Amino acid sequence: LPPDVRDTLRRFEAAGDFTHPAYLAAVDVFYHHFLCRLDPWPEELAESVGGLADNQVYATMNGPNEFIVTGNLKDWDRIDRLGEIRVPTLITVGRYDELTPACAATLRDGIAGSRMVVFEQSAHLSHQEETDAYLDTLRGFLRRVEGRG
Repeated sequence: LPPDVRDTLRRFEAAGDFTHPAYLAAVDVFYHHFLCRLDPWPEELAESVGGLADNQVYATMNGPNEFIVTGNLKDWDRIDRLGEIRVPTLITVGRYDELTPACAATLRDGIAGSRMVVFEQSAHLSHQEETDAYLDTLRGFLRRVEGRG
């Protein structure tokens, strides 16, 4: 993110002010870089993201937003159990994803025989940002799993 956006996020987070318009504008910059790079966003995404501020389930599980994790998932970690997954697994990640390709590689490395695909023009929502490539990838994976390809 640009330095001024990072500084804005840090300043308001330090103050615990997650609703200030300048903070929300900085969060929006993050989302447009790392969540979805489409312009405009699909209507359902805009509606979903717009509802996070008042979502009690999200707040309980995660915290006030993507950056401040204070919820009951804060210390949740199952990396050491990834090896228990014994079914064909496709891991998809966007090049600009908030869950970075390096983080997705942790999943791939922990799940024997898994396959990871990086969508080069996407952030977190490659199924919407690169729909055709995503569906081709998914169809190919399912054909291989089903023994048809």
